[in-house]
Amino acid sequence: MITDNDWYFPEYDDNMTDSLSHYGVSVVDGAPGRGSGRYPRGSGDEAYQRAKNFQDHVRELQRSGLKLKDIASQMDMSIEKLKAKMSIASSDMYRANTMAARKLKEKGWSTAAISRKLGIPASTINGYFSEEKNARRDQAMTTAEMLKKEIDENKYISIGKGVEVNLGISETRKKVAMEILREMGYESYNLKVRQQGKNRNGQRQSTTVQVMAKSGTDLAEIYNNIANIKIPGEDLYTPDHGDTWRKIEPPIQIPESRIFIKYTDENGRGGVDKDGVIELRRGVEDLDLGKAQYAQVRIGVEGNRYMKGMAVYSDDIPDGYDIVYNTNKTRDQYEKVFKQMKDDPTNPFGAEIRTDDDPNSEKRNLIRAQRHYIGADGEEHQSALNIVNEEGNWESWGRTLSSQFLSKQRPFLAQRQLDVTYDRKLDDFNEIMELTNPTVKRQMLYEFAESCDSAAVHLKAAAIPGSASHVILPVASLAPNEVFAPGYEDGSTVVLVRYPFGGNFEAAELKVNNHNPEARAMIGLDSPDAIGIHHDVAAKLSGADFDGDTVTVIPNDSGDIVTEATPKALQGYEPKVLYRKTKDMPKTGIAPEGKDPADYDGFDTQKEMGQISNLITDMQIMKAPPEEIYRAVRHSMTVIDAEKHNLDWKTSYEENGIAELKRKYQGGVRAGASTLISMAKGRKDILERKNGVWVKGENGEKGHVEYVDKDTGEKKYQLTGRMIEKYKLRDPDTGKMVEVKPKFDPATREKYYVGIGRNKKRYSNIDESQIVVTKKQATQRSTKMQIALDEGDAHKLSSGTVIEDIYANHANRLRALANRARKEWINTPELEYNPSARKIYYNEYKSLDTKLKIAKSNRPYEAKANILARSLFNMKLAADPRLEFDEDKKRKERSRCLEYARKAVGAKKIPVTFTDREWAAIQSGAITSSFLKELMRNCDKDELKRRSMPKQWNSMSSAKVSRARQMLKNGSTILETAQALGVSKSTLDKALYSDDYSDESLGD
Repeated sequence: MITDNDWYFPEYDDNMTDSLSHYGVSVVDGAPGRGSGRYPRGSGDEAYQRAKNFQDHVRELQRSGLKLKDIASQMDMSIEKLKAKMSIASSDMYRANTMAARKLKEKGWSTAAISRKLGIPASTINGYFSEEKNARRDQAMTTAEMLKKEIDENKYISIGKGVEVNLGISETRKKVAMEILREMGYESYNLKVRQQGKNRNGQRQSTTVQVMAKSGTDLAEIYNNIANIKIPGEDLYTPDHGDTWRKIEPPIQIPESRIFIKYTDENGRGGVDKDGVIELRRGVEDLDLGKAQYAQVRIGVEGNRYMKGMAVYSDDIPDGYDIVYNTNKTRDQYEKVFKQMKDDPTNPFGAEIRTDDDPNSEKRNLIRAQRHYIGADGEEHQSALNIVNEEGNWESWGRTLSSQFLSKQRPFLAQRQLDVTYDRKLDDFNEIMELTNPTVKRQMLYEFAESCDSAAVHLKAAAIPGSASHVILPVASLAPNEVFAPGYEDGSTVVLVRYPFGGNFEAAELKVNNHNPEARAMIGLDSPDAIGIHHDVAAKLSGADFDGDTVTVIPNDSGDIVTEATPKALQGYEPKVLYRKTKDMPKTGIAPEGKDPADYDGFDTQKEMGQISNLITDMQIMKAPPEEIYRAVRHSMTVIDAEKHNLDWKTSYEENGIAELKRKYQGGVRAGASTLISMAKGRKDILERKNGVWVKGENGEKGHVEYVDKDTGEKKYQLTGRMIEKYKLRDPDTGKMVEVKPKFDPATREKYYVGIGRNKKRYSNIDESQIVVTKKQATQRSTKMQIALDEGDAHKLSSGTVIEDIYANHANRLRALANRARKEWINTPELEYNPSARKIYYNEYKSLDTKLKIAKSNRPYEAKANILARSLFNMKLAADPRLEFDEDKKRKERSRCLEYARKAVGAKKIPVTFTDREWAAIQSGAITSSFLKELMRNCDKDELKRRSMPKQWNSMSSAKVSRARQMLKNGSTILETAQALGVSKSTLDKALYSDDYSDESLGD
């Protein structure tokens, strides 16, 4: 036997030594007589003999005093590869010994006899017969086999940092398993993937995804199938955040006999007034909403069909049915009532389904789906409800006011809300300037400056206190001028706004009525995010329906927000009736890859809706006659539903005279936005550049890079001069030269080209000599506002109107604040590393290092979550094109998709937290600045800021407290002040009455 002193791999379990026992030892090896093995030395399977020789060679080198790393170096391989080869050899030997022992056992030999025959201890022989022991004796090989199976089934698996945590193995064991896979003919690849969310400065960063696939797999193939990359075992989901795991199940399909379809042409107005509402009978087990009163759901119907909409309880369900499905379809449109499920088993509804599974949770904002329940029979069953969003999920949606809405209001309102926005930014800057840790201060100053630059482009304004997003539900007994809105004072006035916002005639001003019995029964007085309205109000809100549509509710007792009556020109306008295409017309939309482009008309919803929205905004700002604005709005109502309902948008364009309006208000049919509001975020490409300018040293000093002007805080740039290739070919159908990009078909390994822009046509079997290749200097995307600010003044985008000047001034002051922060950043030194402090706080340093490693272990799951979230968000955007034109909701939707994706793939980030002594170590310089920056990227930012503040800081900076006192002195309430400052009422109360902030000059 080889002892632990001979050689030992600490990452293997105690049974590793068993696998190193010899199969046969001959006389020349020192054994008595004919040898202790069953077969003479050198006999047996050739693979085993090679394994034994390899093991013997390594053992001899170790006995000579060499360490494993030295042996690996001698063999010209990594230590992981050496361990992998040892593991493979060990497994070969173990299998050979096991086979021999079992054959003797089958012949009736006792364990003792087999031990004597093979020269192997009896305890080891017993191990050969233990299935459990065999299963865990060589976990590296077992892991490799499991990963191999995953690759064989899925083609690509994620194998980066953190996967070992999910598998319950060490990182070393994972690396050995990867080396074993390489021996088996597999290889690892590194992919760069853009993150779904944005960092604090408004930019998206990239993350590296390490993927394992068969050797020889083309990297382009993996990129083309990036959404299909699997994390080992990811076909499971966790209903309780990791304690248990479930297989994703196909949705329950209920019999249609349980569903009463309420058509539009029956029983008066029928289902049109509640279009999208799914009414449920109370007390039905498989339709139980748990503690929620309402939810946005998908319900499978026999025949691979499904319903979509808002589910609520109802006491008006016809006998013999459990569900009433309200639809705007007529009975002769029966085939369109239910939607067809998709073939994708993980996404049969074309919308993400949540995975939490506790209908009785006391927590709000838990998003649940594939719900299970214990039935009357005592057995567990899957619910028919598949939850997309439910009660409590909408309350976190955005509250800011977009320029699309605010620019159409009176200028004073825009000025006031933009002033609040700037004051909050200034408060944030003053807070950062109070930080005591220079490294933390530098990092936060830099991120703050970038966020100011982003805010100057997006032009968001602070919300009016009390504003929030709400999902709408129909309440027939409410008057058309009323709203059931829990959380708002009964009798108060609110305004409802929905995006894209065409004009003040699409805003609804309503009185809050929280006494309505029907609404109380359906929604409840404690509803955090649902409101009830009369169905006529939905038509005013850009044609909203009740399948999950949301609105922004804004308090308006002051009357500051202007609304208008719906003009006759828009009343009863039904583009789905006026512009429905005939069967012989091409489908609306861009042909998906693999489909014949001739069957589609090339319509791009986001692009067309963006153009008409910009035109409407420009016309409103330029005070166009109402009848002209209504023409553009009618066309926008056609465009928003064109692809979804296959509408003839070209005829709408012509009949509403859009070309004439573009010439009049934008300068040409092909011209774009013409005012600052619509141009700010507009794309404009510039020559590729990088931040930083090389400065030559003087008097022989070494040169250096300057990123920021130390005197002004302005960024410094220089052009990269990089050249790129452009490809063109002649379209065989039209004869026109078209711009294309090369792509690769992973199935056929064929190179082909795809048109760029609206032309998504695929060109295959192209003679490469026909490709026209040109070179040009590389460009990069920017925005018109960004360029104007770089050139010194946002007013360059203004056409001279009052509202544009207000926004231009706001953008300029945000850029000035950004430059001020950058100037402070560049002139703030880093915290110096103190080796002596490291010795004093060595235990704290190691603790922080461990915490950082744990936080980083989530990275592969975070990368996979970003891939999944991107796919989910794109589906959301396709299902609701309006989302594209509400930046705040779009950002929130990205966040929700990422939250779901994290749960789906098991991504659970554990942020770094600090003990008092660990923070003392940081402040003393016991860790380097680079290490501290890593901690900052993986910690809770609020805790970081709190610990970095002076000791008297009490969760609000002195600058914020001073501003709060001034607001109170000017007549604002405590609640209004807290909302304006972005803090809770309790936080404000605590700060105001703390001795640290006493200010006798303000009196009581």
